[in-house]
Amino acid sequence: MSIRTKIVLAIAGGVLVSALLVLTPMLIGMQNLIDRGTQKELQDFNLRFETALKDRIHSAVTMAALIASEPDVQEATATGNRDRLAELFVPGFANMKATYGIAQFQFHEPNAHSLFRVHKPSKFGDDLSGFRHTVVQANREKKPLAGLERGRAGLGIRGLSPIAYDGTHVGTVEIGLKVDEAFFKTLVGDTDTRIEFYVLPDRAITGFSEDDAEVQRAVANIEAEPLLTSREAMAAADAGLSPYERKIGDVSMAAAAFPITDFSGQITGLLHVMVPKTAYLAIAGQMRMMALGAGLVALVVGLGLAFFFGSQITSALMDLVDKMKLLTDGNLDVRFSRKLRGKGELGDLQNGMVMFRDSLAEAKRMREQAEAQHERQEHVVEILASGLRRLSAGDLAGHIDEDLGEGYNGLRDDYNETVRSLSQLITDITEAAATIAVNVGGINGAAHDLSRRTENAAATLEETAAALQDLTSSVSTTAEGAREADRIGKDAIARAKSGTDIVRETVRAMNDIDDSAEQISRIIHVIDDIAFQTNLLALNAGVEAARAGGAGSGFGVVASEVRALAQRTAEAAREIGSLISASGDKVKQGVGLVGRTGDALDGILTAVEEATSQVSRIAVLAGEQSVGLDEINTAVGQLDQVTQQNAAMFAETTTASDTLASEGQTLQELVRHFHTSGPTGAGAYRGTAAA
Repeated sequence: MSIRTKIVLAIAGGVLVSALLVLTPMLIGMQNLIDRGTQKELQDFNLRFETALKDRIHSAVTMAALIASEPDVQEATATGNRDRLAELFVPGFANMKATYGIAQFQFHEPNAHSLFRVHKPSKFGDDLSGFRHTVVQANREKKPLAGLERGRAGLGIRGLSPIAYDGTHVGTVEIGLKVDEAFFKTLVGDTDTRIEFYVLPDRAITGFSEDDAEVQRAVANIEAEPLLTSREAMAAADAGLSPYERKIGDVSMAAAAFPITDFSGQITGLLHVMVPKTAYLAIAGQMRMMALGAGLVALVVGLGLAFFFGSQITSALMDLVDKMKLLTDGNLDVRFSRKLRGKGELGDLQNGMVMFRDSLAEAKRMREQAEAQHERQEHVVEILASGLRRLSAGDLAGHIDEDLGEGYNGLRDDYNETVRSLSQLITDITEAAATIAVNVGGINGAAHDLSRRTENAAATLEETAAALQDLTSSVSTTAEGAREADRIGKDAIARAKSGTDIVRETVRAMNDIDDSAEQISRIIHVIDDIAFQTNLLALNAGVEAARAGGAGSGFGVVASEVRALAQRTAEAAREIGSLISASGDKVKQGVGLVGRTGDALDGILTAVEEATSQVSRIAVLAGEQSVGLDEINTAVGQLDQVTQQNAAMFAETTTASDTLASEGQTLQELVRHFHTSGPTGAGAYRGTAAA
């Protein structure tokens, strides 16, 4: 398909779519206007009906009020004088019915019973309270009221007014008007509107005819059967009947149904209204034909314009296509027409082709320059590749001194600077690796030495713990002996009091005490020596902890505590020694006194009591010493455990230092792979030699 055909079809399609876009909303809007117009007519008729109904209701209640104001009426109603009421109104009722359309005219008693019916004088006295709500309410409230209500004569307009006589309510008067053909005829007038008025059933009212229990079409200006069935009428009364379209004969009508409520608010009737749509449809047909005609004219004009402009456009396009073919064949001397310059899209297209031609010429020139530049780049790349091959082989002493031309000497300088920086970096790494190897060797030796010393310290602490265990056992034995001596001393005092025989036994006991004191003195001397040795051991441990630095801080704290306990033990031992020495002197003095004379028994008893007191103190101090030694023993055990852990950690440190030394040697082997520009390094190289 040619471009000309496409342009013509595109413009024609655009015109057709535009026409559809304009005509479719216009036709839809026209239909909406018809619907709104008919709906407004239906609503207007319903409004006229409601207005006329209100006027009739007002007329009924006005006439009732006028009648109720007559004095003769008031007196006759008060006395129940039906004859007087008949005399007043029966003769003129026919004229009232013909002139004002009065269908019912009656009087009621206050209890809602019929007093007198003017329209039917022979019927009275029946009870209306069961279905005539207007009568009941008017008598109860004693004020005028009106509205639609169903009675024995059917649905009608009721207007009631209360009657008072000498200030006393005596009943009501009612005027009833019909909703009949005459009423609707005034509403319809000369229009073609069609109406149906349906009276709905009220099964709650008994005593009426059977027709009152069915839907009845009371009024209609249609010579046909009812248009709504009973079911449709009841449904419309419940929910209303929205506007719809129906045909009466050949005439299309817009119809709607409106519910009618009575005085009590109950839906008691249905007004079915129909208005013709002929005028609206005629106008819509004319508008539709005008719109279609305008669309056809627009389509024809659009096709003509499309053909004209399509021919011009395609002619210019074919000329541009021919020149484009010349450009694609390499002919850059093509000349373009000046007619299209600055003329819309075709002018822009020609300008683009001119720019394309100039761009081709510029591209040809740049391609020639690029080929020359490519040859220079290949030369530069070959030189750089040669240098990189030497660099990958570990030769860091080679530089590029050849002039690479404008734009590439900076690349050469960057390469040379990179090689120099890398050479210096490898040299620094080599020196650092050697230094690391030396330092790691020293660290490794120190770690091995520290590990051995830690193991020795652990063994010493283990022996110290065993000795302290023995010392603790000895001190416990001493404490037990002191307690036993205390018991014997007390027993000796008791025996001394019993006589000289007991004195001799006391002398022997004191001799035993003297021997025990000497043994205790020897034990105290041993404890003092152990405390001294423990103090020295704790001091050495503190020195070792200080050498260990941060890793031995916990070890130093434990050593300090052990030293403090040793000092306390030495002080306690010296005090016990002093006490034992004093006790021995006193015992010897007591033995001498007992040997010289029995009269000194009291003095002996006193001395024995003092000795017993000292022995008690010895027992207490020995117990405290035993507890202190237990604490020392526990601390030494903890110190031994920490030392064992330190020994294990130093062993791990030794292993790590060995590994570090091995890695240092590996690093030295790796950096030996590179040849730097040192005293033995190579010089610069030129050209593309050395691959």
